[in-house]
Amino acid sequence: MRFALVALCALSLVGTAHAQKQTPVKLSGTPDAAVVTGANSLADQVRGAQFPHIVRRDPARARQFLWLAATHPEPEVVAAALDGMGRTFARRKHKERPTVDENYRKVVRARLGSKAGVVQMNALRAARLIIGDEKVDAATLGKMTEMAEKGSTTARIAAIRALGNVRDFQIAKARPGDAKAKVVRAILPALAASDATLQAVAADRLGRSAYPDLPERAKVLEAAKPLLTHQNPAVRATALMLAARVAKPAEAASLTAPVMAALADADPFVRAAAAEAAATLKLTAAAHALVGLLDDAGKAMAELRPKGLDGKKDRIVLRPETSTRVDEVALYALESLSAGLPAAARHKVKPLSGRDRDARRGKAVEAAKAWYAAHKSALPPAPAAAAQ
Repeated sequence: MRFALVALCALSLVGTAHAQKQTPVKLSGTPDAAVVTGANSLADQVRGAQFPHIVRRDPARARQFLWLAATHPEPEVVAAALDGMGRTFARRKHKERPTVDENYRKVVRARLGSKAGVVQMNALRAARLIIGDEKVDAATLGKMTEMAEKGSTTARIAAIRALGNVRDFQIAKARPGDAKAKVVRAILPALAASDATLQAVAADRLGRSAYPDLPERAKVLEAAKPLLTHQNPAVRATALMLAARVAKPAEAASLTAPVMAALADADPFVRAAAAEAAATLKLTAAAHALVGLLDDAGKAMAELRPKGLDGKKDRIVLRPETSTRVDEVALYALESLSAGLPAAARHKVKPLSGRDRDARRGKAVEAAKAWYAAHKSALPPAPAAAAQ
């Protein structure tokens, strides 16, 4: 019986491996014999879906990586080759690296549809050279947006993060074409997902490229608002920053109460997100509460550890744009809010970077407190919720 169980397990593993065998991708043109020979000998060097460090960064191997990614049946070899492609090809003409061509795009598109997670993962990485260009390849973008909308939770998280590399999406203003709208529409449904990590990653990715005229802006804001009271602090924080960035001036009042409540949240990331949101929304009345955060050394970030497409633990760090400390985010928020006051009442934060950052921060905090004491009367009254 024991032997039978072992044999059954072995057959199951073989069946799984067979199911993940990669279908060859037909390339254009005649393959160079030297490339094929070099690629075949290169495959033996793969360990754990990677080539040795010195190999995977060698531009002379670029065409060999492409051939292996297109033709090799083993998922680990294909994944390693895709990783090498992303490291050794160039988006534009380069003196040492070959330029991304239709064969490169064809292989990446095909491998985005692989059933092997590690292959999908490295196809997303290799896609950066395609979607980061000024003219986005529509077919590749379509494969990625489909994964973001319809894939497993793990695949959706990976695809949404990768979509952040779309050049037009990264720029927080209107752009010609429909690439930005396609990315927003692909990520938007994840805000209503049941998985908190997926929700937080989606809110963060949208928030980093958001502006008041973002495509589907009203739907994004509507989807973000219920998340402001989510039980997961990473979701609360990222949703708050997203809502603040897509809100139009007339909608700022509807976010005042959530921002003021979040400034007193038990989680430091949420407090920092609220400080940044207050600055984005120009809620000058929040300055009174922000002064209370100047002595808050809380860690303004969230570290998520979901399972990646390769089955290993991933590491995703979410944070405000300005700093990973609550007191520093509050400093920059106060500086931003003071810009709306008369010139004599404005406050400027001296740069905090450098070896003596702690000392610089300390002086900046004292200066901010002195500014507040001198100009408190020029500020709008604190909202009722903050005064309690």
